[in-house]
Amino acid sequence: LSVILERGQISTVYQPIVSLKDGSVFAYEALSRITLPSCSLNIESLLALASTERKLWELEKLCRTSALSHAARKPDTCKLFMNVDANVMYDPELKSGFVAEKLREYGIHSEDIVIEITERSAVLTMEAFESSIDHYRAQAYKIAIDDFGSGYSGLNRVCRFSPDYLKLDMELIRGIDKDPMKKTAVGSTIGFCKESGIRVIAEGIETEGELKTLIRLGADY
Repeated sequence: LSVILERGQISTVYQPIVSLKDGSVFAYEALSRITLPSCSLNIESLLALASTERKLWELEKLCRTSALSHAARKPDTCKLFMNVDANVMYDPELKSGFVAEKLREYGIHSEDIVIEITERSAVLTMEAFESSIDHYRAQAYKIAIDDFGSGYSGLNRVCRFSPDYLKLDMELIRGIDKDPMKKTAVGSTIGFCKESGIRVIAEGIETEGELKTLIRLGADY
């Protein structure tokens, strides 16, 4: 962890988020990758280690800088989704404008950024977290909840934060064309989101059957 932070050995890859209406690329999700050859950890394990060692913000800052520095070359019409650990959302340095400063540096508009909060992270201080979301919304950032269906609070968190986007965990998507219970659960969630003005992203579609089912159920991306 120390070597990665000292050497800046994090790079970013960009996963396209595609419209299920016309196949166009709507956005890219920035995903961090470790470039230290001898490191046996994946990025999730590294983040967990950084949290234990009280260096989570240092690692998050390195990931954010890498993501934004390359995103300056993205198409003007595309948004950028950035994963942020729920428990650093209200870090004073982050809230004071680190992301805004980097956006100015790389010529990216805040309207193009979607702050993506993973539902696998338990939120330690809900009031401070909710305050931070209001802070980012005031700066024109959009909010997404990631990994919906895998984590802590389900629809309760969706109702409380009213995200702009909801990303369905790929375990809900895998084999959905052959699983009536998954179809019902995902179909109900999509219906709820449409009524609430939330756009739905289905993660990890890998087969034609899954694709056709998600299109039929009305997922947006």
